[in-house]
Formats: sequence, C-alpha cells, structure tokens
Amino acid sequence: MSENNKLPPVSPVLDLPGHLDGFSLLKPKRENVDFEEALEETGFGRYNVILILVCGVLLFAANVENYSVGFVVPAAECGLDLDSFKKGLLTSANFVGLVVSSPLWGYISDIRGRRRLIITNLCLSFVTGVAAAVTPSFWGFSALRLLNGACMAGPGAICFVYLGEFLYARTRAKSMASTVFFVSLALTHLPALGWLLLQKTYSLEFLGLRLNNWRTFMLLNSTPGIAVALALCWMPESPRYLYYSGRPGDALKVLKKMYATNTGLGEDAFPVRSLDEKVLEAPDASKKASIWRDLRDQIGPLFRPPLLTYTLAACSIQAGLFAISSGLFFWYPDIINQVARSGKESVTVCEALSAGFETAGESQCSTDVDDRVFILNIVIGAFYGLCFAAWGVLDKMLGTKKFYISCMVISAVATALICVVSQKVLIDAFFVSALTISGMCVSIVNCWVVKIFPTHVAGMALCVALTAGRLGSLVSSLVAGVMLEWNCTVTIMLYAVNLIVRFKNE
Repeated sequence: MSENNKLPPVSPVLDLPGHLDGFSLLKPKRENVDFEEALEETGFGRYNVILILVCGVLLFAANVENYSVGFVVPAAECGLDLDSFKKGLLTSANFVGLVVSSPLWGYISDIRGRRRLIITNLCLSFVTGVAAAVTPSFWGFSALRLLNGACMAGPGAICFVYLGEFLYARTRAKSMASTVFFVSLALTHLPALGWLLLQKTYSLEFLGLRLNNWRTFMLLNSTPGIAVALALCWMPESPRYLYYSGRPGDALKVLKKMYATNTGLGEDAFPVRSLDEKVLEAPDASKKASIWRDLRDQIGPLFRPPLLTYTLAACSIQAGLFAISSGLFFWYPDIINQVARSGKESVTVCEALSAGFETAGESQCSTDVDDRVFILNIVIGAFYGLCFAAWGVLDKMLGTKKFYISCMVISAVATALICVVSQKVLIDAFFVSALTISGMCVSIVNCWVVKIFPTHVAGMALCVALTAGRLGSLVSSLVAGVMLEWNCTVTIMLYAVNLIVRFKNE
C-alpha cells in the first residue's frame, strides 16, 4: 500500500458521548469537572430504578402511616370509647406531629444528612407505631400517634430531596412522577387490607398482649417503614449533599458506583477523575450562631412585596385544598359507615349522621364496617392514579389555569351535592370526585409555587405553603366531627364555599 493510501491511525480512546443506544464508550478522564456534568455522566439505569423503588416505597410507608387511623376509627369505636370529639382528636394526632416537627427535620437534614435522618426517623416511626397499636387507652394511643406523625414528617418530605439529589435535570421530573405513583398505591392498599382484616372480629394473645382486628391492621401498616430503613442501610448519602458539604471525594465515590451499576462497566471507567472544588464554600465558624438570622433572611422575602401576595395566595389555597383532600378524607370512612348503618335505601348523608348522633348514647356501639367503605376507598386510590395520568394530557389541552379552574369548580359542585342527594351511588360518586380532584389540585399548586417564586426562595416557599396546607388539614380533621354534629348541611356547604374562595384567590 502506498504512503498516500495509508489509513490514519485510530485512537484507542474516542471522545464521544458516554452513552449511546445502551452502550457506554470509554472517554478520556477529566479533572475539576462541574458536579452537574459529572452526575450526568452516570447515566440513567438500574441504580436509578432501584432508588426510585426505594423512595417510592418510602412514600408508600409515609402515607400508609398517616392515613391508617381514619380506617380504624369505626372499628375502634367501642374499644377506645370514641365520641365525635375523641374521633377528631384521634384523626388529627398524626397531622399535629407533622406540622410541629417539619421545620426541625428540614434543619437537621441540612446539617446531618438526608440518609441518616430518614433511617433514624423510620426506625422511630416503627417503634411508636407498634407501641400505639398495643396501647389500650385512648390518650396513650393518641399521644403515640402524634409522636408517630412527628417521626414520619421527616422521611415523607426529605424523600423528595434525597431522590432529587441523585438525578440530573433531564430525568428529575419523570423520576419524581414515577415515585408519586406510590401514593396512589398506598391509598389503594389501606382499604384493601382493611377490607381483609377489619371485617373480622377476633382476639389474639401475643407476648402477653391482646390483639384484635384493628390493632393488627395498625401493626401491619407500621412494617413498610422499617423495611425501607433496612434497604437504605445499603444506599449511600446523596452525592449532591456530600459535594456541597465539602466532601467532593466521597461524592465522587458515589458517582462512580452509580456509573458502574448503570453501565455495567467498572468504577475505574468513570470519565471523571476529580470534581471542581471552586464552588465549595469554606466552613463558616459563625454558622451555628446565625441559624435564626439565616432562617429569617430566607423567609423574610416571602412576606414582603412583591412576593407577599403570592405567598398568601399559595398558603390560603393549600390550606383550603388540604382541608378537603386530607382533613375530610380522615372522616370519610366513618361517614360512609354511618350511611350504611342507617339501613335505608334512600338517605342523605346528613340524615344518616343525624340519626347516628341521636342514638349514640342510647344504643350499643358497633364495630361493624360496611363493605362500601373499603370498596369506595379502593376506587379513590385507583382514581388518584387516573387523575395523575390524565393531568399531563388535559393540562396541555386546556392550559394550566383553565385546567385548575375546571378542577376546582367540579370539586366544589361535587362537595355541595354530597348533602343533597339521597341515592347511595350518587353520594359515593360525589365524595370520590370531591376528595380526589381537590387532592390533585394540591399537586398543581405545588408546581405553580416552584414556577412562580425565584429559585433562591422556591424551596422555602413550597415548605411554607405545605405547612399551611397541613394546618388546614389539622383544623379540618379536628373540628369536622363536632361541626357535622352541630349542623351537617352548613358544614358541608362551608367546605364547598371554601373551594370557591380558593378558586377566587387564584
């Protein structure tokens, strides 16, 4: 072959994209790489899927713990001697813990790490959940459920932060949506397990403790959390947290592990030799002394123009939506059970509740829970899944504002009609629509908050709005029983008007 026809030498290392049609091509090692670029080099594969599953089960565990009490209220009525006031205290106990402890867990996760907080709190939640399930007294049960809510507040919120810090921008939204799907599974699991256990009356002796149907139900719902804690023992701290905490070497080790798991190549093949350390701040010796000042400086802009109006609107809207989607949801099993106990084919919700309140002191309490309670809650869980699936399509067709307004109007009308119709199938349909559609609006508003507020305060704005929402849920679950006993029609209409007011706030 002549000199002119010789082929040019082929370099053994090609400077091509690291991931192409499922194959990973070797790339030259780079130094002082930006963290986001290094994270993107890890790709998306088996490691991310495992992480999504673990965080999804964590969300499942958090929702199961927080909402399980609503299903045992009818079954525990005799065992805990529950009246309307005690039912309100019991259903609100978890949310009291959530509201009070959330800021503390956020602060601790920033200084101690996401993973450590989640594992510790899941273990504490398991202990308090098991203790509550075997506690015989109402006040002991309520106090332990409050502590359980306080412990679960951290993992339920920090889960999103922990997952997001493993993901690069292009995969974050899709991965988060996949994780939220587990909330729908939790809302389907609770009535399914309740249908299996709460319909049976039995008593078991275990280690000197007497367990009945609803206590077994509470015990089983405490187990997913400890399973997630064990799984997280094999997972690392988030690389982004490690990096911005001044530990780039540890962050790089996590990135190498992610790369090896996703690509099937060895950790040595990761094309990043070191991370850029220029953006890392030196430790501030005065940081501990300025915690409250820093917190004030971060929250302050939210309550001053021009953000004040948006902050108040977001808090008001979330408080109203949570009052229905969470607060009234706690009472839903008991309300449907009262309608079933009426024994009438045609009866309004208010007629059934009024009859139940009038005979509460005269007749023996009943632990029977009607099948419809469980069937309809399974429908709610499934309908949540459908709503989240349809959200993307309808939002694109109508636009976010029109879609939100349509959802609020439908939810408000459905809520108002709950106390008007007397056919059980219509009561069921309107209850399901009111609870699920208002619940979906919570997520819509969350997206708005992140979009409207500047990046440097968006996280705090979302935290403040969700805290207001949880307060709304707490007040709703606490007073709903007393209000329904006072005047059922007025109470339900107030819930409907509340949604119209939130629509006006938008």
